[in-house]
Amino acid sequence: KKEEKERLRAEKEARREESSEEVRQQLMELLTQILSLAPSQMTMYCQDYMIILSRTLSDPFAEVKKLSCKCLINLTAVAPRQFYAAANTLMNPLLVNTSHQHQKVRTLAVRALGALLNNGDNKMIEDIISHLAQ
Repeated sequence: KKEEKERLRAEKEARREESSEEVRQQLMELLTQILSLAPSQMTMYCQDYMIILSRTLSDPFAEVKKLSCKCLINLTAVAPRQFYAAANTLMNPLLVNTSHQHQKVRTLAVRALGALLNNGDNKMIEDIISHLAQ
């Protein structure tokens, strides 16, 4: 029972979000730098990156959104096969970002959608087209 409580506490702590926008931005910069320094080793961490990106793409801070889009574009270039099945989890946050108030966020979101489409399941095209048509 004590082990279960400790595990639950650890899970809760892992889900805790950083409140500082600047720290979240620096964390995304660090993830992007790690990706650029060790691209050949990223396939084993691709799933972790996708979990992180699914949350950071929804971050309220525009700089974190932009870095997340850039990181996603770089990750699809490094590990394209990893995105086929899991691309749907990243599609919705990207689609929301295509209507963001900042032009740079919208532009990067569209570029990231393109990278995702090139490497993901083509069934996403219908959802993306219907969203962009609005």
